[in-house]
Amino acid sequence: MKLGSVKDGLIFLGILIFVGWAIMEGTKNPEPDSPAQLEFRSKIAELVQDGLKTGTIHSVNCADGEVQINPLVWAVWDANGKKAFAELMRTHCHTSVVIIDNRSGRKLASLSFLGSYEVP
Repeated sequence: MKLGSVKDGLIFLGILIFVGWAIMEGTKNPEPDSPAQLEFRSKIAELVQDGLKTGTIHSVNCADGEVQINPLVWAVWDANGKKAFAELMRTHCHTSVVIIDNRSGRKLASLSFLGSYEVP
């Protein structure tokens, strides 16, 4: 892993925390197909693509609810950042998600569709 990837991961974390807050605000809108909600989902998809480009996110498999992440980036995030990332991915995939270390395959965290967050 190149050093720049950790820096990219930290920048991604800052954006992620903001988006995590926006997710909480965005879920208060009762109209799921409103223009604001469509724009909100578009921004989340953009953020996920940025994470894939920088190497913060290794892969996203929404069909299986599995997200593989760079373990060095995961290690520098605090508990709030990790939970915000899981919420972002759950919102992006519209299902429960499991966050996995892309090097070891070890489960790092999971977030159910109903909001139950678990770290092994």
